[in-house]
Amino acid sequence: MSITWTDRPSREDGQGNYRLLRVGRSGTVRGIIISHNLVGTGLHYWKGKSTPCNQSTCEACKEGHTARWYGYIALWSAKTDSIGICEITDGCADDVDRYRARHSTIRGAELLLTRQGQRPNGRILANLTPGSIADERLPSAPDVIKILMKIWGMNENHAVASRPGREKNNRMTATDQVQSGNGSTK
Repeated sequence: MSITWTDRPSREDGQGNYRLLRVGRSGTVRGIIISHNLVGTGLHYWKGKSTPCNQSTCEACKEGHTARWYGYIALWSAKTDSIGICEITDGCADDVDRYRARHSTIRGAELLLTRQGQRPNGRILANLTPGSIADERLPSAPDVIKILMKIWGMNENHAVASRPGREKNNRMTATDQVQSGNGSTK
């Protein structure tokens, strides 16, 4: 058996390590959106962790648990110069849609998420305001879907597209991800 030691982690997949940002009990999440689009999927809280619903073979669905939709965007903190993947609820997605309708993009918007009340599952409110940093000065967005698949221990063959004009559950290719708005900029 051989062990390879290095002084730096491998970045062969170009993804690095990104934290999943969630609003905690009476907490907030703040940053600048660097994704071009929001992506989301149905999740179950199953066996102590969030698990994507894979529909036909979903163990949680078979046990009668309903999936809830969650959205994801890449968020940059200018203060710490760090990038995370921010999870938002379906109600917050409406706020993102309204912002996009007014400004034609979400990239560069300042996002503040706050949880109402002290309950860990209390409603989350989203406040999006125009940012002050020019788009060309923002970092490139990572591939949000690829990062989530890695976090969830799934391979890319599990990714499917569900967009108007396409049949539901077609496999999503890297090109489709950019076109459908997975958060990548290139």
